[in-house]
Formats: sequence, C-alpha cells, structure tokens
Amino acid sequence: MNTHNQESREDVAQTKPQLDRGRRRLVQGGIGAAPLLMTLVSRPVLGSVQCTSCSGYHSVATSGQKVSYCSGHTPAWWADPGNYAQWPGSIIPQDLTGLNVETKPATKFSECFACNSFATSLAGKTYLEVLQQSGGAPSHFAAALLNVRSGLVPPLTENSLKVMWYEYSTTGQYCPTAGTVWTELDIIKYFESTTV
Repeated sequence: MNTHNQESREDVAQTKPQLDRGRRRLVQGGIGAAPLLMTLVSRPVLGSVQCTSCSGYHSVATSGQKVSYCSGHTPAWWADPGNYAQWPGSIIPQDLTGLNVETKPATKFSECFACNSFATSLAGKTYLEVLQQSGGAPSHFAAALLNVRSGLVPPLTENSLKVMWYEYSTTGQYCPTAGTVWTELDIIKYFESTTV
C-alpha cells in the first residue's frame, strides 16, 4: 500500500511540471493574443491597410500590419506643367487644341466631385485650378483622385474617396470609424501619408 502511494506521488510529480508548462503557455498565449485580437477588431476602415512609401516599409513590416506600397503625389506635383503627361487620360489638366487633335476642354473639378453648398466656390473651377489652391483639403482630394486613377495608392478606391468627399463637403469633417472625427487637417495628414 505504501509503495502504491509512493508511485502515485512520483507520477503526479512527473506530470505536474508538464501541466504547469502547458498552463503557462496557455496563459502567456492568451495574454499575448488579447491585444492582437483587440487591435484587429478595433482597427478603423481606412487604417486596416497600412499605406507607406518604400522607405518606411521596414518599420511598418515589423509591426505585423498588412502593408501596401503607396507612391502618390502631392497637389503641387500634379499641378506642375512638367507632370501633365502623367495625368490619367480621364482627367484633362488644360484645354487640348491643335492640329490633328480633337478639341477637349480642361476637366472641371465638379465633373469628378459633387460641389454642394459647402463647395459652391469650386463648381466652376478646373481640376488644375483646384490643385493649385495650396493648403486646403479640396486640392488634396483632387490629388488623391489622380493618385487613385493612376494606381499609386492601393488602399484608397475612387468610391471610398468620393464618400469621404461627400461627408467632408457636407459637414466639414469626416468620420472614418464610429467615434472618430477627422478635421480638415486630419484629412490632409491622411492624404499626405499616401504620398512619397
């Protein structure tokens, strides 16, 4: 009887370290996984894909976030006459006239973005004129659409950009996710984060 109890104690003593290690792994895994799960669940729609330039790749890649390479251009870059040839054909920077060329007027900003009461001053402006207005969100929206149509900013789509514009041009702000409000400066910072 005494030897049977002693054998049971030895079996328990040998099994206990294995159980403790298993419990530690479970607890440590649970503790380590909770912030990751909370991060994945709470990530905003526009922040779900990290947009970064190639030079910023290494710091983002180690964070475990999904990375898309963005190489968008600023409003000033698109407004530079030396870069007009880079504009997607669907948006024309200036009137096209000449021999053997069908006359085409410059694209109006309102052809791409609805100009409601908040943005009535933009209704008659050409796309290029809006790009040349420095500092404001409309010039950044104009550049962002050129970037999207040129395939330079994979996380943004034309539809999501127009939804942003509609909300911004109606309310003066944008809510990328419930409880988060972007001011004009926040919107500009987001667009700047997609440019090289």
